[in-house]
Amino acid sequence: MTEPKTRPGQRPRRRPKRIELTLKTPSAPASFFPATDAESVVVMTIGGIGAIGSNWTAYGHAGRWLLVDAGAGMPPKGVAGLQVVVPDPAALKQMLGRLVAVVVTHAHYDHIGGLPALAPYLPKGTKVYATKFAAECVRSQLERYHLDEHVDIRTFSPNSNLTLKSFTLTPIRVAHSSPEALAFGISTPAGRVLHTGDWRVDEAPNVTWKTDLAAVARFAKGGLAAMVADSTCADRPSPAPSEQTITANFARFLEGRRGLVVTACFSSHVDRVAGMIQAAATAGRTVFVAGRSLLRTLEAARETGILDERHAYETDLRNLESLDPSRAMLICTGSQGEDNAILRRLADDDHSLPALEAGDCVVLSARVIPGNEEEVAVVANAFRQAGIEVFMGEADGLPLHASGHASRPEIEVMLAAASPRLLIPVHGAGHHLAAHVDLARAAGIAECAVPANGRALRVTGKTCEVLGTVELRPMAGVLRNGRLVLKPLEVAVEEAIAAAQRAAAREEARIVRSSQAIREVRAPAPGR
Repeated sequence: MTEPKTRPGQRPRRRPKRIELTLKTPSAPASFFPATDAESVVVMTIGGIGAIGSNWTAYGHAGRWLLVDAGAGMPPKGVAGLQVVVPDPAALKQMLGRLVAVVVTHAHYDHIGGLPALAPYLPKGTKVYATKFAAECVRSQLERYHLDEHVDIRTFSPNSNLTLKSFTLTPIRVAHSSPEALAFGISTPAGRVLHTGDWRVDEAPNVTWKTDLAAVARFAKGGLAAMVADSTCADRPSPAPSEQTITANFARFLEGRRGLVVTACFSSHVDRVAGMIQAAATAGRTVFVAGRSLLRTLEAARETGILDERHAYETDLRNLESLDPSRAMLICTGSQGEDNAILRRLADDDHSLPALEAGDCVVLSARVIPGNEEEVAVVANAFRQAGIEVFMGEADGLPLHASGHASRPEIEVMLAAASPRLLIPVHGAGHHLAAHVDLARAAGIAECAVPANGRALRVTGKTCEVLGTVELRPMAGVLRNGRLVLKPLEVAVEEAIAAAQRAAAREEARIVRSSQAIREVRAPAPGR
């Protein structure tokens, strides 16, 4: 095999050494927990490996730990009553007692949704650091379970470093579908690590900031021991359009529509909503917004100044019914076909919501998460059977959705700016992680480590060693008297199914009793 070509003045790139962690992991007892020392940084990927969701990463040094994000995964489909699915916090007790802080990269559910499950296991008053917008979203998550006073939520400026014991954090702005997203440069006396969080390159966002690759290069100057990096779209060959391009496409799309336009997107996608509001204003349409989670997110964006008077919308859908449908647009939740979301209720012709009719249309301005295809198809088919057009992320060749994650060319740019000695790809299924490793190999990164949930790596400026794996069974949160109680996922699923069966049996018995009572009333009296 020939060596990769180099440009004039560029040093030859070395083929990276790939660490096959799945083969080299030593057997470790269930009670294993990694020790830390002053000569290295321990990187433990607690969640977010092999699937989308539950993104937690812990960094250990000199007896102290730092936790970056604590997200949640989605409960199993068709099982009611499960609030969150998270890695078992009880298995992390040796870390949580020596935790300097939790820091948040951005406000997406798969990065902050596990905080209500984690909070009761944290020493009271543990500090949670986030930007203003993310802090509002964290507070909202915790308030639902009366846990907002258990931790100390603090905001910080992304313009200055944050010192937490032996960890110094350098916030780096990155573009993403959630406002105020950050990467973190993590410095310790034993070396520096770049944690990218979720990011992409978008030179024309609407209300979020751009990725600061120059800041990445400044932090990496002098060498990075490792980069822990998002892999969600590492298998995509080309970048997504900018958010301003999506906004322009929406404006063109609205010009040709005569009925009501309903759009559904992720409730956290403030930049997309801001663009759709702008496009609707250009088209002379009044915007209505529906869906609790979406309204909460937009309120947080208003309180923190991300949205302003230019982003006007109404929330009383009764006013929508009095308008000419061609002069209105409804933005709502339910892009994944979720039960009880506004889009699903519209498809089911919920009489408490405005009725859609032929000539109206629905736009899904979101990627269908793998595993949700069936639910989305059910919703889309219900609309189509009623004569309502459905557009899945594009119309007439115009993209109406763009991913918030970096594609292959964007990741190549990040690898060039950071030039880490070691890549640890995270946040993705197995093929996403493998694609990221391939990119690193082509870029000449010295080593690539494919992690696993609970696996701990001891990283120095020259080496990467597998310490072992902490056993982290998935836990499900269920509500008991307004409190979140964690149970092993398999137990919670069994209990939820049994409860649903009992409820169905009670309902069937009620129907039988009602039918019997009706027959008795209608039966003729004896002797007649």
